[in-house]
Amino acid sequence: MLRSCVGGETVMRRQLEHIAGLAESGRVSVRVVPFGSGAHGGLDGSFVLYGAACPGMDVVLMDGLAGTTHLDQDEEVQRYRGVFDGLTTLALDPARSLEMIRQHAVRP
Repeated sequence: MLRSCVGGETVMRRQLEHIAGLAESGRVSVRVVPFGSGAHGGLDGSFVLYGAACPGMDVVLMDGLAGTTHLDQDEEVQRYRGVFDGLTTLALDPARSLEMIRQHAVRP
């Protein structure tokens, strides 16, 4: 949500600079789905997909107003893996994503 200013310009700038710093560190991969991509599975809300070394142990976590939801059934996990794969296809590559984050940090 690079275009949604939450907490004011200073807070947004610091948050975006922090994300950019993490991306530059190589510890995480940050990918931005451009606003013009249209409707996609990520609009339904955020989720974390944890992959395990053992087959069948993957889990999806989603946080909401009612708390954290854990999904561990293979069919559910595969649905979210498909959403993740679709988002990866739509997203800018890491270098272009970092460039976009830096641009928004200058002018949120």
